[in-house]
Amino acid sequence: MREVVRGILGKELTNSLQKMLKEYKRLKYDDKEIYRNTKDLDDLSIMGLYLLATDDKDNMAFYIKKAYDKVLTTRVNKFRNAVNANHAELFLHRLSKTEVVNLAYHMKLYDLNAKEYDKLSDHNKKCYKILNEYINNMV
Repeated sequence: MREVVRGILGKELTNSLQKMLKEYKRLKYDDKEIYRNTKDLDDLSIMGLYLLATDDKDNMAFYIKKAYDKVLTTRVNKFRNAVNANHAELFLHRLSKTEVVNLAYHMKLYDLNAKEYDKLSDHNKKCYKILNEYINNMV
């Protein structure tokens, strides 16, 4: 898996992620500690960390996945608050395209057909429109 991650993220980032993973194991981190250490990383780095951890026969990959789920849930809550405060575009501007797409996907608001859209609550329709427009206008 290391070579796959290296091919995607590059040698330097992969080496840094491996060092982080080694440190997490040495300190016996659980999902809460991993969350505190990864919440400010970009999604690709967290997923690279997860993929590297899948090579080992311990719970580290599970803890990283659980921490990443918390990152996404926190992002969803912050986005909903930004929508309510009419600051959604400012919030989305701070995220990478990958993070915006992951946000929409995690909210189950990505690539909906008309029937699925009609079933959404008014707030989710508003969120969907904002996310869809933002994603379509990103370069």
